[in-house]
Amino acid sequence: MQVNINDFDFVVEIPQGEQARILQLTDIQVIDSHQRRRIDRLCEEEYIRWSPDNKDWCYKDCLTAVIQQTCPHLIIITGDVIYGEFDDNGSAFTEVVQFIDSFKIPWAPVFGNHDNETKMGVTWQCEQFEKSEYCLFKRGNVSGNSNYTVGIAIGNSLIRVIHMLDSNGCC
Repeated sequence: MQVNINDFDFVVEIPQGEQARILQLTDIQVIDSHQRRRIDRLCEEEYIRWSPDNKDWCYKDCLTAVIQQTCPHLIIITGDVIYGEFDDNGSAFTEVVQFIDSFKIPWAPVFGNHDNETKMGVTWQCEQFEKSEYCLFKRGNVSGNSNYTVGIAIGNSLIRVIHMLDSNGCC
């Protein structure tokens, strides 16, 4: 069976002579504790930990370290970029998208079960992914909001295909 690289929604080209390095991140679940909907939703320790003042040590420093250590050609995020219940104004989501984009590495997200709990809505979130410079994202035409393929190629040879499938969230 002949496979055409153009048959995929996106293709990441790996430099000749290198092995593909793909970093998978799952359940980052960034929370902005100042946006909690109920006062009893987080204990005091969690409220402090997930305060916007602590976002660097809470997730950015760790992600930066792992990205710098692995030097990936592609980052895939398999669900729950944010915990949507704690991001009703979309600021945490926007910040995470800009932060991941700042590494200038192609990245491909899918929604998990908590992303689209935000009042901003999944359509707004999809638009943020789509307008991101390095984000590979396509809504797809089946159930869910992020169903697409990413081909991994070295030269003109396809070496892998990643199928990104949405769990279809909670809402």
